[in-house]
Amino acid sequence: MKLKSIILFILALFFVNCSNKGKTNTTATTAPATPLNSFAYTNQHEVLLHIDSNETIQGEQRQILIYQDQREKLIRSSVIAKDGHLDQTLVLANHLDSIWITIPSLNIDSRAYIVDDTIELHLGAS
Repeated sequence: MKLKSIILFILALFFVNCSNKGKTNTTATTAPATPLNSFAYTNQHEVLLHIDSNETIQGEQRQILIYQDQREKLIRSSVIAKDGHLDQTLVLANHLDSIWITIPSLNIDSRAYIVDDTIELHLGAS
């Protein structure tokens, strides 16, 4: 019995000693984070859409559909003015480099690229 008590005492000391190893009291301090001046937090930006035509556009020919992808996500449905002009500001995701413009009555279905936050589309003969 005495041997059993000695072994239990040694094991108890071993476990107590092992459980205290690797424990250190440290504190960490961090400096406040400051963002870069050039970093943009927004994930959208404004794009000017400018459409003009040399001809007067009549009635139902004035409908225009603007899609994010080729006829998959409609961004806006609008109407071109009778004089053939349309100027609108679209708010688009930053990752888009183009949109799809459809004018059903004129059989126009075209990708329009965004250049310097502007999309220009000219209808008819120049």
